[in-house]
Amino acid sequence: MQTAFTAPPAGQPTLLANSTIESAFQTQSSCITCHHLASIKPNGEYFNLANTQGGNLNYYVGDPPSLTGYNFLDYVWSMKRAHRQRTGLLSLDQIQNEESAR
Repeated sequence: MQTAFTAPPAGQPTLLANSTIESAFQTQSSCITCHHLASIKPNGEYFNLANTQGGNLNYYVGDPPSLTGYNFLDYVWSMKRAHRQRTGLLSLDQIQNEESAR
């Protein structure tokens, strides 16, 4: 289990991955950094895990980049699939009846 972005004393990024489902990038990934980046912007755009700075494909490790403008998904990427449960709409009469009953 990974509990820190970096390892003491040198502050090197901690690399750790699930060897079953993340074999393609387990030598260059970090559980805690990846899950920290689980976030979404108000317009529905998710944070891109692929770091393509300099024309290379890397994944974020160590201290995470700034997430200004993003809302956290509580370290859970599957939260991006969550949505409100839709219920039947109330008519104006139903709303007024409920309010008057209070």
